Amino acid sequence: MIKSVLFFFVTLIVCSLGVFASLTVNIKPSKIKQGDPFQISVKSDSEITKGVVTFLNQEYPLYKITDNKFGFLSGFDLEDKEGEYKLKVSIEGKNKKTAEHEVVINLLERKSKEQRLTLPDNLAVFSEIEVKKIEDENNNLNELFKNQNTPKYWNNKFLYPLNGRNKNNFGVRRFINGEERSRHNGVDVGAKCGTKILAPASGKVTLCDDFFLAGKGLVIDHG
Repeated sequence: MIKSVLFFFVTLIVCSLGVFASLTVNIKPSKIKQGDPFQISVKSDSEITKGVVTFLNQEYPLYKITDNKFGFLSGFDLEDKEGEYKLKVSIEGKNKKTAEHEVVINLLERKSKEQRLTLPDNLAVFSEIEVKKIEDENNNLNELFKNQNTPKYWNNKFLYPLNGRNKNNFGVRRFINGEERSRHNGVDVGAKCGTKILAPASGKVTLCDDFFLAGKGLVIDHG
């Protein structure tokens, strides 16, 4: 989930030939940790007709902000290794003139707390049927996340889905019976039963299910 936060800006100005006299790329925040979202804005002195970003070996379309300003919203996984990551911005203007620029993002380590639990084997060890269900659910989610052709539905800031007690446990490393499991990749918010939950932004519901590990939930594609 993406919250409204005060960010610093990293500005890169690139000189290009042709229709683009200058290309400015802004990245926020200036320091990005494992699991963090980030936003890029691309601005030129000339009109941009379209643009793409190549990131982690995949190509994503830029969304239009104004005639000469486009944007890109993405993030890193908690399991992505710290270090340098290259991101290439490519834009096209009138008369098919193009410009490209490569940005290097230095991904920082997210230092998280540890949670150690001791559970009976029937709760800590999954059967073959349960493992198959978990794998199928993960595969379904991965297929949804691969879809990059949906339109951009959101326009304003992302909202917090409900008023409640934030446990602030994003990224916690979990150990069950001494064995490290996956990191906690969400934010738990406590509230009374019956509390209304809002979508953080406009979007399209692409999946609603009772997940084996996560419980009841839905996936919203914000574009």
